[in-house]
Amino acid sequence: MEYHYCHEDFDNAQLQMLVQRGRTQDGCFRSAAAIWEEREGGQMRHLWQTTATKQHLNSMLALFFGRILALHKDFLHKPEHTYSIVAEFLGARYKYPKGTSFGRFNVVGGHRTDLCRNGSLVRRLQKMLEPEYQAQILFLRRAGSPVPESLTQRVSRCKFADDHRHRCAGRETAC
Repeated sequence: MEYHYCHEDFDNAQLQMLVQRGRTQDGCFRSAAAIWEEREGGQMRHLWQTTATKQHLNSMLALFFGRILALHKDFLHKPEHTYSIVAEFLGARYKYPKGTSFGRFNVVGGHRTDLCRNGSLVRRLQKMLEPEYQAQILFLRRAGSPVPESLTQRVSRCKFADDHRHRCAGRETAC
């Protein structure tokens, strides 16, 4: 979406970091559905095929087994715990000073595109991505990491697009 979605207010989308810097509106698609259709048989087919992670997860586990710490993004919601897990994995101990604040960075809440407003397209996309979901679950289990409920239940960011608690305080742009 970052590379091919046309935003109604392109300049504002760039300010919110929803669009890659330097990109123009040339060759963009007016809706998530249009990108999906292009994925089915157009120029984006190659992009969709090359961005799949399933094929790389087994290789990564084979190369780094016993030396890899696999954490799902949901662990970032408990940063103190996550940092402690990472420190322990690296063989370090660190006690955070009282009052340490763990901020949220690179977070853009709300609707980025029209995708979440198109339920049938979201379901089609989730169905198409099912092998990716399964590969992520298997990867986490083989790496000895817990599998979050959000992954097993296929919870997407669309569930929280209208929830203002998932935005950075006082900002409409990325933080």
